[in-house]
Amino acid sequence: MKKLLYSAAALALAFFAGSCQRENLEPVAGSGKVTYTVQVPGAIATRAHSDDFVLTYEVYRDGDLDNMDADPIYDGTEEFSDGKAELSLDFVKDQNFTVLFWAQKEDAYNVADLRAVSLKANANAEVFAGKDHVVSCASETDGKVRLVRPVGQINIATLTSGLTLGGEAKVVPTHSEVTVAGLYTTYNVATKAVSGTNTVAFSKADVPDAAFAGYNAYTPVGM
Repeated sequence: MKKLLYSAAALALAFFAGSCQRENLEPVAGSGKVTYTVQVPGAIATRAHSDDFVLTYEVYRDGDLDNMDADPIYDGTEEFSDGKAELSLDFVKDQNFTVLFWAQKEDAYNVADLRAVSLKANANAEVFAGKDHVVSCASETDGKVRLVRPVGQINIATLTSGLTLGGEAKVVPTHSEVTVAGLYTTYNVATKAVSGTNTVAFSKADVPDAAFAGYNAYTPVGM
């Protein structure tokens, strides 16, 4: 058949063991199936929380990965269920591929090309990224990928002791507006490189309800 890979998606768990990642593997006859079981890492990976995420994936032949004009030979999306998602891909023998993954809770980033994920206006969402390299895979195996956070969260606070008016009346902030300058706007999941800068303004919003853990001397203003 002309297609280099076929996709079958299901929903399941695990944290990814083994794959066809033996760099000097001699070509063998036949094709191999690689199954990825994906979940967002850490304590936040509860069912209720994780099911809000959508997984986007792309597969590139290694020779095309650095060519920004080249399209992936396969791509798609999967929703999470019960805190996890599973994706199975059949690979043609004697070829090497890179699989890119991006999971986001909200539609906050443009993911038409995972080598150039771009920031949407006023984005403030939790996201995860990862990749796997498949080398001459000719058997059924589990893929190996670990999702990590490519985006950090900035917490903004002020000294609680300094929130006074005229040295007497205590000032309690209720709302804030935040502008961030010099913010990177593009991320390459394959290389982890960032590019582009922009100034992003977050409109008026309520200040966070809870204090920042371990910083009791500060009053939250925004994040």
